[in-house]
Amino acid sequence: MVTFHQDKNRPWSKSVASVLLSMGSLSVPEYAAKLSTRSSFLTVCLFGAMIYWVYNSVLVALLTVDIVVLPVNSLEELAANTK
Repeated sequence: MVTFHQDKNRPWSKSVASVLLSMGSLSVPEYAAKLSTRSSFLTVCLFGAMIYWVYNSVLVALLTVDIVVLPVNSLEELAANTK
């Protein structure tokens, strides 16, 4: 069973900050090669996601446009049809 110790003299902001800093320190790479691999992977993922989003938005925009065929092309044609 895990028990948590709560210090009454310590403000909650320092507790939150220490948790966030400890989580951030876990993601710091040890080698430069890991950093370049991670940044390359994240760049490819972000670029792929952007391509996906743009493709979907263009597809939705094209499929939702109504093509309306006008029954009258000119005023003369309109005047001829009203007689």
